[in-house]
Amino acid sequence: MTIVGLDLETTALSPNEGEIIEVAAIRFDSTTGQELGRFTHVLQSHYPISDEITALTGITPEMVKDKPFFKEIISDLKKFIGDDTIIAHNASFDIGWLAAHDLHLDNPVWDTLHLAELAWPEAPTYNLGSLARLLGISIDIEHRATADVLLTAALFQKAKNNLSISSAALPTVRGLLAKMGLTNYDPLLSTSVSPPSSPSGSTTHISNQPLPVLADILGENGLLQKRMTGFSPRPAQEEMANYVADILDQHGVGLVEADTGIGKTYGYLVPCIVTAGAPKPQRKIIVSTYTRHLQDQLVHTDIPQLLGALGMSREVAILKGRANYVCEQRLQRMLQRPVVSKDEGWVLLKLLYWLDRGGSGDLEYIQLPPTGYFLRRHLHADSSLCRLTCSPSSNCPYQRARRAAKRADILVINHALFAHWSGAGIDEEKPYLVIDEAHHLVEAIRQSQAADFSPDYIHEVGESFKKYLNEEQHSHVLADLSQLDEHYGSFLSQAAHFVKKHALHSNRLLLTPGLRESQAWKKVDHEGKLFLSQLNFIIGFIKGQLAHLPHEKHDACLEDITEAERLINGLRLFIAGHPERIQWIEASPLQKNRSEVRIHLYDLPLDVRPILAPVFGQGEATILTSATLMTGGNFGYIKNQIGINSASEKKISSALPYRDHMLIYIVEDSPNPREPQFDAYTSTVIENIAHILKGKILALCTSNKAVDHIYHLLLKRLHAKAINLYAQRFSGSRQMIQKFRLGRASVLLGTSGLWEGIDIPGEALSAVIIPKLPFLPPDDPIGTAIAHEMGERMFVAVSLPQMLIKLRQGVGRLLRSTTDRGVVVILDSRILTVDYRKEVMQSLPPATIRIGKKDELLPTIRTWFGETTLAKWEKEFLITKK
Repeated sequence: MTIVGLDLETTALSPNEGEIIEVAAIRFDSTTGQELGRFTHVLQSHYPISDEITALTGITPEMVKDKPFFKEIISDLKKFIGDDTIIAHNASFDIGWLAAHDLHLDNPVWDTLHLAELAWPEAPTYNLGSLARLLGISIDIEHRATADVLLTAALFQKAKNNLSISSAALPTVRGLLAKMGLTNYDPLLSTSVSPPSSPSGSTTHISNQPLPVLADILGENGLLQKRMTGFSPRPAQEEMANYVADILDQHGVGLVEADTGIGKTYGYLVPCIVTAGAPKPQRKIIVSTYTRHLQDQLVHTDIPQLLGALGMSREVAILKGRANYVCEQRLQRMLQRPVVSKDEGWVLLKLLYWLDRGGSGDLEYIQLPPTGYFLRRHLHADSSLCRLTCSPSSNCPYQRARRAAKRADILVINHALFAHWSGAGIDEEKPYLVIDEAHHLVEAIRQSQAADFSPDYIHEVGESFKKYLNEEQHSHVLADLSQLDEHYGSFLSQAAHFVKKHALHSNRLLLTPGLRESQAWKKVDHEGKLFLSQLNFIIGFIKGQLAHLPHEKHDACLEDITEAERLINGLRLFIAGHPERIQWIEASPLQKNRSEVRIHLYDLPLDVRPILAPVFGQGEATILTSATLMTGGNFGYIKNQIGINSASEKKISSALPYRDHMLIYIVEDSPNPREPQFDAYTSTVIENIAHILKGKILALCTSNKAVDHIYHLLLKRLHAKAINLYAQRFSGSRQMIQKFRLGRASVLLGTSGLWEGIDIPGEALSAVIIPKLPFLPPDDPIGTAIAHEMGERMFVAVSLPQMLIKLRQGVGRLLRSTTDRGVVVILDSRILTVDYRKEVMQSLPPATIRIGKKDELLPTIRTWFGETTLAKWEKEFLITKK
């Protein structure tokens, strides 16, 4: 059997806004992967080829001059493809573009994007180039049609050999493909013996030995240095471990700020494990983190390696909130629906393959498309059905994880779980509790308690009731259901008018008791109550149908009613106002039509301290740690946020060679950041430094708008210098960081997601540029509400301390090891004149700090790195460029 790989390069994302500028079709033997023939063309376009497209594909306007237009090769391309099955990555894109340009293909299609999702459900990304790197497929060049077809063909060969599924699940898979109208995928399916379910945690089994004292574990010639490759004793780490041991011994609360490079993970794990008991554990250790990356690092790397070196056996597990896990009951109900769309079907197939192969059921470990996130509401284990019918002994992913958590000696959780501390069943014993990344604790809990009033959610609530109604008997109720979205839209429309009227210089508006007394709000209130009244009527009618529903639908209907009633109660409180909630409306312009807006309703808890109170009450001893806990030289801000009145406090400084390895240059005569030309000035600074260093720059902006503007100013200029530019929302977060780490001449541009949490050691990152201090916007609703509650100015109470923490995180991206060296450039000259200058300067690490004029910046950078280093980078750049 032969197949044809297909790929296009285009001048735009939408076929209505651009043309095809390159096409590649290559025929392969489907069994061996041998190439049998190819059809490739670079094509001329009536549309201009933008700098972005040239940067992405390498195709320039000069390359397409005198080339044929796509319409001139249609018949030859169709003849080449013939009746063969087509393989393509994200095939709907290519097939859709061809159809829009008058080449309609009805060939069978195998989409390698979907095949990859089934073959590797936990892959971090399904971008073609990133998948190729992940699977060890060699890449010559990306985003050229011929190269991408060859990558697709290699990916297809690997994927089809990894599509086996258990014989028990195979009929379900075939049935789902039939419902999707995709039986052409059947020949790729194969069966295998289903592997046992992977445990929710792991156990390191080594003979138990009594542990020596901390110094003999972490110190010079200690146990870890002798048994762990690459471990180097650090006095600061041992200092932290001794402090943590003292807190555990005193059964108290300890706040410890540990700078980058200390090794704080072992700094708290070792004393916890020693104090908890050896050889037999006497007390559970719970570690809470904010990011999935650190959770994985702890469970799969740090803790097993440490236990192995200590010669200990401990059971380790992860537990998260119910909403993070798949409910297999709900999944089976979805699979039994008579009609399934293709988008939904692929998500369900991915979940089937994942669980069948022993996947944990933790939804955080798989990437879902937008459709999947809508489905997730109907699949997770945080529902009334799960709570009522799923017993603690069942084999569902959440109950498995919970049982593993109960057994575990060391349990890793996420910060959001504190909001469900009692319900998670981990409060029955007094553990040693470590809260890592503690500066995110309040934010994580607040976000976990946010209400959802999105139009998509409203639509799903309404749609959920249609399956319980008969079209002939219940036409009037179905008519009301069909109008539910429209009535909710009227409510949102009134909310949009309200924002426009009262938020004159902003796109968001914090709702206060005074605003709710206005006549304009009464119109919003009226429309909201009309919607709630209609939804209440529908719920009442559905309740009347419960007795007539078959048994298999009864529980599902009860669950849908409970969900709708939760929505009604939440929206009623939003409309009326609640003193313990932060509620605001935000209007964001639509991308395609800037005159229209999308309305978002936000509703979060004001004070999370009542949520945290029982947590600190349960812990026998609690450690809160982070690289950035202090503001203004003390722990007052974080203590007030989380409700700690008294605690032991400790600052442990890093042994990183800041003075010799980090230069912080503050430009004293930069334009004012509020001036229109500031982004243009920033782009010029980035370009000039990138030219000297051959990339190696991370530029940290404070808004998406700034990223967009600077990206478009820089793209063509850097491309002309053969320097890559990666930016959030343009380059894909995972892929761009991976590419930047490779060390080729690159600039990385981003906002909030890059200020912390990324780790790029070595020369690949040698300069961090911070155009503006990362203050909250003055209309930030959370900061405004908190400050009002405290009776203080928002700037002093919230904005300044949060800025100092974020600034420290951003500066901290530069030095990640003792061998790193580089420069931080701060362009915001206000730092030198404002009242809070002292606090900002105190927050900076003990680096070499220079305050100078913009004309002195580049010579200072050259002197800092030295001509030898710059010449080496120039030579490497020229080699890579070739």
